[in-house]
Amino acid sequence: MDHNTHVPSKGPGLFQPIQFITISKQTGLPRVEQEARAILEKFGDDLCVICIAGPYRNGKSFLMNRFIGRQKAFSLGYTVQAETEGIWMWSEVLQFGDKNVLLLDTEGLGDPDKKVNYDIRIFTLSVLLSSTFMFNKIGVIEERNIADLELILDITKMIHVSNQGEESGDKFVEYFPDFVWVARDPFLTLVDKKGQPITADQYLDLVLSVSETKKGKLDDTKKMIRKCFQRRRCFCLPRPVEDEYLIEIDNQPYESLKANFRLKCEELINSIRLSCRVMKIKKPSSTDSLGGVITLNGRGIVDLAAYYCEAFASDRIPDFETSFEIICRNESARAINAALDLYSQAMDQLQASGRIPIEADQLYDLHEEWLVRSLETFAKLIKGDEKIFVEFQDKLLSEIVVFSADKQPISGLFFNIFTRNRIASFQLCQEACQEQVDHVIAAMQKDQVTTGDEFLQLAGEAIEHFREKARGPHRAEFYDKLNKEINVQQNLFFQKHKIDELEQQNIQMQESFNIAVANTEKVHAELMEQQKQVEAERIANEERIKLVTEQNQKNIEAVQQHYKETMKTMEQEWKNKLENGMASAAQEQQRMMDALEKSHQNRFAEMQQANKAFAEQSERSIANLAGQLQAANEQARRAEAAAAEARAAAANAGRRG
Repeated sequence: MDHNTHVPSKGPGLFQPIQFITISKQTGLPRVEQEARAILEKFGDDLCVICIAGPYRNGKSFLMNRFIGRQKAFSLGYTVQAETEGIWMWSEVLQFGDKNVLLLDTEGLGDPDKKVNYDIRIFTLSVLLSSTFMFNKIGVIEERNIADLELILDITKMIHVSNQGEESGDKFVEYFPDFVWVARDPFLTLVDKKGQPITADQYLDLVLSVSETKKGKLDDTKKMIRKCFQRRRCFCLPRPVEDEYLIEIDNQPYESLKANFRLKCEELINSIRLSCRVMKIKKPSSTDSLGGVITLNGRGIVDLAAYYCEAFASDRIPDFETSFEIICRNESARAINAALDLYSQAMDQLQASGRIPIEADQLYDLHEEWLVRSLETFAKLIKGDEKIFVEFQDKLLSEIVVFSADKQPISGLFFNIFTRNRIASFQLCQEACQEQVDHVIAAMQKDQVTTGDEFLQLAGEAIEHFREKARGPHRAEFYDKLNKEINVQQNLFFQKHKIDELEQQNIQMQESFNIAVANTEKVHAELMEQQKQVEAERIANEERIKLVTEQNQKNIEAVQQHYKETMKTMEQEWKNKLENGMASAAQEQQRMMDALEKSHQNRFAEMQQANKAFAEQSERSIANLAGQLQAANEQARRAEAAAAEARAAAANAGRRG
């Protein structure tokens, strides 16, 4: 048979029913469809889930369309085949006052082409995935109709409360939805056994009543319904049109339907809108501070559906305890992601603001602020279980930052921004430092700095410009490096100027040495000239002494000769007078000879004395000249040594220059 499902085309801005869960007709294994998963995961608010189930061709989809307020939403079918396959959902979350509501429509039960466990899976998933479960069936509520709900007995076998094993039906009440029986086209008067008028709810309780001691499958079904669904409602909807028009009901305006049907239909819709509850999952026997209850949003419903489908597909029996833990862990993981996203956004905003790099203490302060906000976000989103909360909070903290023993970040988001901040600080401070070093070197190379004061001013300006530009944890490091580089340039500057001064001093020394050499050589020349003059004077003096001495000697010899000749003559005259008897004359002559001899002796003595005095004077003069010559020689030697030293010093000064 053809099982094509008619789905209205989805135009721009329009919503439509989409397949939520598909159940294989061959294997009976369910799966959550990706499109539905993608849509539901966007619903972050808590959801009320209204699901309808019941035999096919009983008007389920029509009734769900009334919740939407549209004539054609979920597909209608009045053939011998179920028009809706598996479980469908309306792609829009409806707003019932302050409630967010998800609608689920299910494939009709009792399709003859389906395997036996097919209906069980449909019915089970419908109950487990709803907070309000509507059972829609044509006809009065009587025992043969209640038999259609025997599937409730199978539900308690297909799911457990805890992961320890089977439980009695009364433990399911905390996990099962509100139950609404919608009796379609009932031909009955609502009265009790005594004929007194009763409400539809009372009528349902009356039908479900059974003796606790009574046994049988029907009685067990009634008992299980009463145990599992303690919040029960019943609505009776009359036939909307005459039988011949039912097949065309989706083409008939809603206003054309019977007024009593429309009235009862609106009562049903409004009642469920007011009474529907948020979908919840509870941890069995929970006593922790988080309450052990999770309200479900779209993501939680997807997680729950996926868990049930995977369990059924792998022939495992799911349980509420495991489903609670899975959802709690998934929601905790999402809470971590939301908290990490918040932290990451704060990091990105800091990066985009241009404030990076900043000082380490400022970054730690921002980290503390982001951490508090992230933990607050995590705490608001976390649900259900204190142990899981602590586990995932620790995981969140480790994702944000792990510190080493010395309190340095070694991993996590903060480590990333911490590392980026250090890298940015290193690059910025290195650039700022190098700029100022290059500026100082360039100024020195261009001789823009000529004095120590000018260099100190240049260095101070370089440091100030560095402080204005450099930021972050490497600022102090490169500040010290800049100071060291400036000290190096300062030493080079003063060394260069010291060399210039030494060169000038060398030039001056060279000039002084040259003058000294010239003066020394002049003095030496003068001394040599003086030495020559003294030597010449000595020689001349010696020659003069020699001549005078020789002349004196000649004079002495001449006097001596004259004396001898005179005495000889006088002696001859004396002899002659004696011989002539001229005694008195001879005697006179003798006196004269004695006087001459005495005079000659005196004169000779005087001449000897004069020669001696002259000789002594000459010796003194010679000695004096010799002393002068010796002194002149000594001065000349010293002058020569001084000149040689001056020349050597001048040569050395020239080489140093």
